[in-house]
Amino acid sequence: ITLLMAVTIVIYPEPVTPLAIAALPVAALLCYYFPVQIVIAAAALSLFRLHEAYPVLAPLKLPLAFGTMATGAIVLHLAILRTTRPHWDRALTYFAILIFFVILSAVFALNPSLSYDFITKLYWKMIIVTLGLAWLLRKPEHFQFAASMFVLGGVAVSLVAIYNWMNGI
Repeated sequence: ITLLMAVTIVIYPEPVTPLAIAALPVAALLCYYFPVQIVIAAAALSLFRLHEAYPVLAPLKLPLAFGTMATGAIVLHLAILRTTRPHWDRALTYFAILIFFVILSAVFALNPSLSYDFITKLYWKMIIVTLGLAWLLRKPEHFQFAASMFVLGGVAVSLVAIYNWMNGI
């Protein structure tokens, strides 16, 4: 583990890297026991951009962490454990067509590097979260939790907006 940590720090020299490596077993357990909550948290963090509203959260790279955990949770429960079965309906067909056209337009974009950055930094999380929400949310409690998280995310961002407005920022 020490060798893994040293190699990772050399490749990705961020102060939070050792904490991220230490948190991997906890993240794996969270993906196993709380896949719905992980996907909803990834959706809320990506949607409300809380790390931009509260700069103290930026070094933690929460959207990336929860997006990666959401991907792991979906793969774990769909492909490995098979505790969840994916279903496909017309809305997901339209979503797949949208994904196809976005990727196709990124390939033929005037600025390919900007398009690549958009897809790798933002769009993949939207794809994972959409599929995760479509496939994992089954019970009324899941939808209640999602509603609560989205309301809390909106309140958190609105508090920053009100603070900035009151202080002329």
